[in-house]
Amino acid sequence: MTLFTFIQGWQTGLNTFIVNVKTGPYQDGLIAQVNAGGLCSPAIQITKTASSPTASPGGNVTYTVAVNNAGSVDARDVEVTDALPSGIDSMTWTCDDGGAGLCPAASTSGSAASLDETIASLPAGAAVTYTITAAVVPSGLPSTISNTATANLPGGVCLDASGNATGEAMPCQASVVTPASMVAVSTSTDQPVYGANSPVSLGANVTNNGGSPLELSVVLSIEDSAGQQVTIFPAQNLGTLAPGATVPASQPWNTASYLAGGYVLLGRVFDSAGNLVAYDRTAFQITSSSAPGAPTAVLTVSTDKAQYQPDDRVLISNLVRNLTANAVLDDAQVQLKVLDPAGALVFSATYDMGQLPASALRAMETLQLLQGAAPGIYTVQATLIGSGEGLKNLAAGAPGPSAKDYGIGVQLATATAQYTVSGLSNPRGGPAQPIPALNAPALALLGVLLSLAALAAGRTRRRAARNTPNTQATGQEQA
Repeated sequence: MTLFTFIQGWQTGLNTFIVNVKTGPYQDGLIAQVNAGGLCSPAIQITKTASSPTASPGGNVTYTVAVNNAGSVDARDVEVTDALPSGIDSMTWTCDDGGAGLCPAASTSGSAASLDETIASLPAGAAVTYTITAAVVPSGLPSTISNTATANLPGGVCLDASGNATGEAMPCQASVVTPASMVAVSTSTDQPVYGANSPVSLGANVTNNGGSPLELSVVLSIEDSAGQQVTIFPAQNLGTLAPGATVPASQPWNTASYLAGGYVLLGRVFDSAGNLVAYDRTAFQITSSSAPGAPTAVLTVSTDKAQYQPDDRVLISNLVRNLTANAVLDDAQVQLKVLDPAGALVFSATYDMGQLPASALRAMETLQLLQGAAPGIYTVQATLIGSGEGLKNLAAGAPGPSAKDYGIGVQLATATAQYTVSGLSNPRGGPAQPIPALNAPALALLGVLLSLAALAAGRTRRRAARNTPNTQATGQEQA
């Protein structure tokens, strides 16, 4: 038996090993063993998607181009291109590599005629994503816009979206075909920012840019910042639009108690066959307060008594209320400090309350143990800290509605209280022994015990009263 081991001569790409087996005696047979260690070259995968199902004259289409090295070998000098197709006037793009430092440039400077970037190093398993905002021509739009992106790496292998080798020669390609729409829609809101329980006027202008009349309808809906549908309104029949005609549509709404945050108005236009022919979106904001400068939360602090002995217990109580009708306070916590008559910190505590829903009320109690406390006036300081939508500007001291801003660790409210420690110490000496608080069953038991004790005492007094004359008489006889 002859053993052949090939350890040299392998080349980048696909290697073919051909074995010819001929007839002969058994001992002249061939045993071949192949150890597959994966592809010996970078495996490039490129995908492309479009944000809108149609392209409207004068509108925008956002393309996402993802280039991934799905092989086990690092790639160098990967050229990514995306030329302007017919129907696109200009583009801008940004590059995202998840902070790995792979993008040749973070974005284009101004409008660009195309995307043409060379990624110097694309390690195995790494990916780079380009987001392209393409401006559709205002007139002369073709029936479809076919846009193709390429990734070129000589000697590399192309994979499809499922990760299978395509067998095609470089460059790898990914295309998106977007039908052109002769209909344009422009959505709007009467204000960019609203408070809670505020009226909102939603609108859309639909235009027929084609050369023939079109029967159209529009559907308006609202989504939150996570893309979840909040509400959808009934379709509005716009009738038959003549060429060049524009028809407005309006829809009233109210923010009610919807949570503060970012929202999007969506406008979808359909033809008589139910096909989506135009699409637009407008962002707006709901803030956590219905009036500019209104507080988000309130905090109170109090003690169970106004005056204490030097070794007493002080029960500190807090009440916290979320004053908003539509905002959740995240990571709410109360920070307590107690200062002695000289202003020195003698006690502190922090209590986490978690999430405080809109209009919610929470109460908490804290026990401070005095130990030979100096006489004088003590000050209790309480601070409410929280996170949530619309709190960033509040932290910066700017009242009123603003764009979407999620504030973290914002001071929402403060409160103070005072108590006095008298100069009298425990008359028996040593620290005072506090009387533990009793719940209802314990109080009932104590009442029963006191009643039994009173009954026993009454019986003792009656027996003593009966025995008193005899005792006196005996005493007189002995006298």
